[in-house]
Amino acid sequence: AFCGPKMASSTLAHEFGAVSDPNRLDEVLDRWREGAAEKRESDEALQRLVYDLSYHVLSGKVEKEAGIEFLVSIRQTEKPIETGEEEKSTFLYDDRLASILADLFTIIDIELSAGGKGEEVEEQRTRFLEWASALCKGFVNEDTLKDRLEPDTLESLEVLKSAKIFNQRCIRMKTKLFYKQQKYNLMREENEGYAKLQTELNHHLNPSLLENIESLIGRFNLDPSRVLDIVLESFECCPEKREFFLLF
Repeated sequence: AFCGPKMASSTLAHEFGAVSDPNRLDEVLDRWREGAAEKRESDEALQRLVYDLSYHVLSGKVEKEAGIEFLVSIRQTEKPIETGEEEKSTFLYDDRLASILADLFTIIDIELSAGGKGEEVEEQRTRFLEWASALCKGFVNEDTLKDRLEPDTLESLEVLKSAKIFNQRCIRMKTKLFYKQQKYNLMREENEGYAKLQTELNHHLNPSLLENIESLIGRFNLDPSRVLDIVLESFECCPEKREFFLLF
């Protein structure tokens, strides 16, 4: 099951204003906004706050709607910026909050998956999917979720239509990127490699020719079938060297 915050009563959690009491969200929000700028802007502080809030939502102590409203207020926390002539305001947590939420979904998903089976776990997972689905609509974009969550979870969140099809596409893409060998069949695609091959066949007929040709194939990614075709053409043009090509 989702283990929840292990630091809810610690000095660090109290200092950062963690949600230790789900019935006092407004007070926590006020304390967060009035806190020192360096604490409020700390990624660790924001992570702790969001993690604690999610724990209470998944435990049923905080309603999903109240949690979303709380995060909206956090996201709209503003910081004045001095520009010389006037002061402007900017949102502190727009991009950072989205990234932290995506990481949080990953952690919770792993914890729930490792928690075994049971009514409590299933209930928490249902709340997690509802909570994550609600936050996906206004806080985290789909590309970020696809980068960090498992395909089965993405399918449950309706981000993917089919986890099976997504996995198949990933396998094909990885195979193409890492395992499929690039081969050049046309001379114009790798003119240097084929030019060196012609030079070897026309001027350097010696016992090391086969080794040299293999090196050229590997160095310039030449298509072996195309190389064999060129060797046969060379043999056709030099019938007087029949014995050498037969040995080759």
